[in-house]
This record gives sequence, structure tokens and C-alpha cells, in this order.
Amino acid sequence: SKGETFRRIIEEKTAILDIGGGSIQISLFDKDTLVSTQNLRLGVLRLQELLNHLNAGSTQMERLVDELATAQLDDYKKLYLKDREIKNIIIVDDYLSPWAVRKAHERGEVNAVVDRKAFSQLMEALRTKGTTELAKRMDIAEEKVPLVYISAILTRRIAELMGAELVWAPGVTLCDGIAYEYAEQNKMFRGEHDFAEDIIACALNISKRYNGSSKRADTLEHITTTIFDSMKKVHGMGQRERLYLRLAAILHDCGKYISLLNVGEASYDIIMATEMIGLSHMEREIVANVVRFNHSDFVYYGQAQERPMGLDKASYLTVAKLTAILRLANSLDRSHKQKMRGVKAVLQENELILKVDTQEDITLEKGFFQTNTEFFKEVYSITPVIRQKKKF
Repeated sequence: SKGETFRRIIEEKTAILDIGGGSIQISLFDKDTLVSTQNLRLGVLRLQELLNHLNAGSTQMERLVDELATAQLDDYKKLYLKDREIKNIIIVDDYLSPWAVRKAHERGEVNAVVDRKAFSQLMEALRTKGTTELAKRMDIAEEKVPLVYISAILTRRIAELMGAELVWAPGVTLCDGIAYEYAEQNKMFRGEHDFAEDIIACALNISKRYNGSSKRADTLEHITTTIFDSMKKVHGMGQRERLYLRLAAILHDCGKYISLLNVGEASYDIIMATEMIGLSHMEREIVANVVRFNHSDFVYYGQAQERPMGLDKASYLTVAKLTAILRLANSLDRSHKQKMRGVKAVLQENELILKVDTQEDITLEKGFFQTNTEFFKEVYSITPVIRQKKKF
């Protein structure tokens, strides 16, 4: 089945190649873990429009598309692929996939897996056969033949760049994804793959790329989620918001790579400019603003000129709630020495008791903690209190 094939392929080093009209999206998986996602302006329709503008003939098409793609793909390899060799490519498009799926059905096979030999035969046919003959053999409209050719050139170039041996076209569409999401949300079945962990893995790679501290990110993630879980009855947020908080904790200092002075603004720009598959634009906006306001003064919703675009009042309230938690957690590791790994949080009436098990001097942390309690009380009407079990 397709599910079994996907699980087998994704366990190896795999790239999912989503070729659209305006851009292509390349997602790298390493042993079932998402490594990175990046969009490139190499969409099939975009390239066709450019070729039409250049008045390129059919004999020039392959060379020109290859040259256009190589310029961007070489940069992609240096920044994201590096020395990683990808064994398999899963292609999702409206051009090459229908042909591969039809060929598989003709052979009596379920999965449209194309090896190098079959792909070379396809390329040779696209080079030498006429448009009418190809349209008839592929069972597609004549105007789609150039689009199939462009998609095939892109796929071949990316496969060569990655050293891939197999290309699999599962034949899935956007409608399949909508149906899957609906079924999962309505508990018709339980998905085996944890997509939330893919987003976390992607954030960890972004943090690594910008020299973020993994130890401090682990500490902040632990403290923030501890506080979040202890206050479920108060904040009313769910698992999705908890994911935003984890992402903000991981990416809290990525902006230092650009500016040590304007960390908040630089971090915001990095997060908003970086694709994280599984997050919508609005969700990325929430995470980016939580990180931003962790370092800079909070901009209230009524201040329209400075309010980030794309967030409604409910989303902005989520930003405020998560910012209050992240600021509090950040103050508990102000020295960046991970003094408070053993933090427990207990909600008692109008106080949040943070029990800290450490033998180290936490005078610095206590000072910054008091500074950040005001915003926390403003958001939650709850007073955070530190209780150190073992004093210095």
C-alpha cells in the first residue's frame, strides 16, 4: 500500500518535492525526522512564462531550465543539503505524477516508483517526440506537454544534485490532504506520524543554523512547558498553543546571529522569513511575536500602527499569554548557566509557586524574576513566587 511504501521510504534520507506553478518546496527527511523545508522560485508555470518571454524553442528548453534551476539549487545545496546524500525523492505535482501513476497501473503495480533508467527513457521521449504524439501517449492535453517537460527537467536536476536513486510519485493531491486533516480532526482514525515533532525538529535545525544555544533552549522549553501545564485551568489554551510556546523557547535567541542589540526584531525577521512546514503564516506570526516581545517592550493590541499584521484579537491575546510565560521562564535562567533544571510549578489560589531545587546562588535570577512578574500578573492576575528548596 501507499502507506507502507511511505513508511519504508521516509525511514531513509528522503526529500519531498512539491512542484507548484509558482514555486517548488523541498522538504528533507532524515530517518523519519523533518530536517528543513525551503521554497524556491522555480515553479513550472513561472518557468514556462519566462521561456515564452525569451522566445525559447523546444531545443533550447532543457538547457535554459537547467541553467535557471542550477543557479538556485547550488545555493540550496550549500545552505541546506551540504554533504547529506538523499536516497529517495517523493514528488507531488500535477504534471509528472499523473504519468508515473498511469504507467504503474499499466504494469499492474500500486506504487509509481521510477528508477534512473525509466526516467532517462521519459526524458528521451520528451526531447525527441512531437507534442501531439506525447499528448496521446501520456493521455494529457497538448498544452500540458511543455509543463510535464519542465517538471521532468527540474526533478532530474534535483535528483542529480542529491544523488537520489528512486523517484516515487504517490499521486496525492491537495484534496487528499484536506480529507486526511478532516478525518484526523474528527477522530475517524489516528495518524501514526507525529507532525508536531517535525515542526520541533525543524525549529531545532533553524536554531542550530543561527548558532542558538541548545542547552539553554532545552532549559527554557522545560520551564515554559512546566508553567504552561500547571496553569491549564487559567489560560484555557490547548496543545497547539503549547507547541507555539515550545517553538518560541527553542528560537528565543536566533536573532543574536544578526544583532546582539536588537535581538527581538532580528529574531522576528528570521522566523517570519523561514518556512516551517506544518505552521500557517498566522501561526508563524504568533511564534515570531512571542520571541520578539520576550526581548522588547510589549506592543498592545490597541496600538494599531505598531501592531503586527495578520493577527486578530484572539491570536494577539495568545501572544500576550505565551509572552508572559516565556519572559518568566527566561528570567529563571538569566545567567545562562541552567541553574534551575529541576523546576516544579503548583497553582495555589492567586499564586503560582515555582519550586526550585538547586544549591547554586540564584540572586541574579530572583532579581530579573521580580521584574517580569508584573507583566505576568497583568495577563493572568496571578502572582508568581519562587521557593528555593536548597539554599546556597
